[in-house]
Amino acid sequence: MIKVEELIQKAVSFDPVVIAPVNSTIVNEELDTESVEYIKETKRQRLFEEYASVAALVKGSLSIGAVISDEITVALIIHEISMIPERNNGFVIQDFPNTRAELSLLMKAISGNYANGLIVIIASERC
Repeated sequence: MIKVEELIQKAVSFDPVVIAPVNSTIVNEELDTESVEYIKETKRQRLFEEYASVAALVKGSLSIGAVISDEITVALIIHEISMIPERNNGFVIQDFPNTRAELSLLMKAISGNYANGLIVIIASERC
């Protein structure tokens, strides 16, 4: 279950200096085990950098007393979805979306990132 409030708390406590991933290098040009691991590490590095940017936006918004925008919230949710192993059968997002605008942003982000084989069911009385 994906809980938006927990995602926000996790973003606030995120410290990129403490948990920065270690860079890998390709030793062999062929697509061997080391190359596959490099590709996985590159993806992890990209996800880490994207999350660091979103976490900074969350911290910045909260530090000035602003509401976290729907776009930032959706970015947090999409990051969390990207961390779910591919063999997983799905996920539930608790307390989101609450408005049609949030629903629209979420569906656009999901369709742009997870268009193949994903069925999304929105069960919200608020939308």
